[in-house]
Amino acid sequence: MRSVRRRLTYANVISSLCLFLILAGGAAYAADTVFSEDIVDGEVKTADIGNNQVLSADVRDDTINNGGLSAADLGPDSVGSSEVDGSLSGADINDGTLTSGDVAADTLTGADVADNGLTGADINESTLGIVPNANTLDGLDSPRFKNANATGTGQCLNLASATTCASASVGGLTSGDDVYVSASWQWYGDGVGEDAMACSIKRGAVNLESTRIGQSGNEHLNTDTSITASLITVDPVAPAGTVSYSLVCSEVDGAVNILSARVVAIRMSG
Repeated sequence: MRSVRRRLTYANVISSLCLFLILAGGAAYAADTVFSEDIVDGEVKTADIGNNQVLSADVRDDTINNGGLSAADLGPDSVGSSEVDGSLSGADINDGTLTSGDVAADTLTGADVADNGLTGADINESTLGIVPNANTLDGLDSPRFKNANATGTGQCLNLASATTCASASVGGLTSGDDVYVSASWQWYGDGVGEDAMACSIKRGAVNLESTRIGQSGNEHLNTDTSITASLITVDPVAPAGTVSYSLVCSEVDGAVNILSARVVAIRMSG
C-alpha cells in the first residue's frame, strides 16, 4: 500500500478520473445534454451529417410564421431541373430573372407560350422560312400580279374583207387571267353614199367584242380624220403564255379607211 501511495500523484488521479467518466457516462452526455447553444456557429459541416439524416420533418413548417425554407436558405445555382417536379408556375418565378441561358435547347413548345404572348419584336425574322402559301393571295399565284401589258398600232387602207388593223401580244399570262383589252381608231370613207364597217376585238379566232360603225348620206373625206371609234372588253379566261389580241375590221358599205389603230392589252388578275 505504501508503494502504491508513493506512486499516486495529482496527474495520475485526474487522468484516471477522466477515463472513468468517459467510460461510464460519456455516451449519456452526448445523447442527452448537447444542445444547439453548445455548438459554435458554423462548426457543423456536411461531413458531420450522415446521409438521409436531415429530413423534411427537421425543417420548420411553412404554416408557422417565418417557418420553412426560403430563397435565402438556398445557395446560388443549387436548384436544378432534377429538383423541380413540374409544380412551378409563373408566380414562382421572379419577373425578369430568366434568360435564354436558363432554358434548355428545344424544351419549349407552343403550349409553353401564352396565346398572343409573342410579338414581332420577340422573333428573329432572319430565322423564319417562307410561309407555305405566301406566294398566293386569295388563291392566286404571285406571278399573276406581275406587270404584263402590250400595245400595238397599225392601219387599214381601202378596207374590204376582214383585216387585222392592229394587234398586241402580251406575255407571261397564267391560265385564267383576266386581261383588259381596248382598241381605238380614226377612220374616214371616200365612197359615194353610206360608209360603214364592222370591227371586233379578237383573241385568235375567238370574238371578244364587236361593233358596227357607219354613216349614211355624205361620205367622210380623207381630210376629216377627227372621227374616232373604240371598243373595250375583258378577256376573263386568257390562256397561259403569250396571247395576241387584235382589232379586226371589214367593210360593210362604201369605201372605208382606218388610221391610227391602237390595241392595248393589260393583265388585271386571275
